[in-house]
Amino acid sequence: MQKRRTISQRSELIYDIHNFSVNADTRELFLNPDYNVENDEAEVDHRMAVTLIKNITFLNSQNDNPIIVHMCSCGGSWEYGLAIYDAIKSSQSEVYIITYAHASSMSSIILQAGDYRILTNNSYVMVHEGSDWWEGTTKGLITYAQQAKKANEQMFDIYLERCKNGPYFKTNKMSDLRIRNFLKKQMEKKQEWYLSVEEAVQYGFADYILGSKNCPSISDILSV
Repeated sequence: MQKRRTISQRSELIYDIHNFSVNADTRELFLNPDYNVENDEAEVDHRMAVTLIKNITFLNSQNDNPIIVHMCSCGGSWEYGLAIYDAIKSSQSEVYIITYAHASSMSSIILQAGDYRILTNNSYVMVHEGSDWWEGTTKGLITYAQQAKKANEQMFDIYLERCKNGPYFKTNKMSDLRIRNFLKKQMEKKQEWYLSVEEAVQYGFADYILGSKNCPSISDILSV
């Protein structure tokens, strides 16, 4: 039986969760913005990336039990999103990512780093090609456009790696090239491709819907 915490210990735990986005006891991380900074959007930024990298590195140094990442973000920075993606992908411990509200834009890419990708019932996934603005010289614009094109292909590489195991593509026995073209066509046609939790699982953007028959519960994961 777990020893009951003192009021002081509970206060410290709550403080760590809200200020450092980690519950070290249960190996849970919280991927959300820093609310001490003026920001109306739950965007991925350098603060979120640095916090996640520190926390996941610390948890991996303790043992190799599973880690749960609770993600609530609307997307954001490409570069810092990839930093988070790489940190999760390289974790020696298995990582379960649970998505709340939506996995949109960059957060849909971060989701693909999880060993197990779980969507809450009323969430959704939105994927689209990258967009940005540019201010500078014409030569700089050309260089930037070339880099943006590479980033776009990198995004499709990340999606393809996971989506090809989706039930829809496996049932239809589609090749990697056909799947890639399918994903590109959907994003070109719809610009922003919204998927329900059921569609996201079918197309391989996620593995489970939280609470569904085959999905491990949070308590099951924590008991490992």
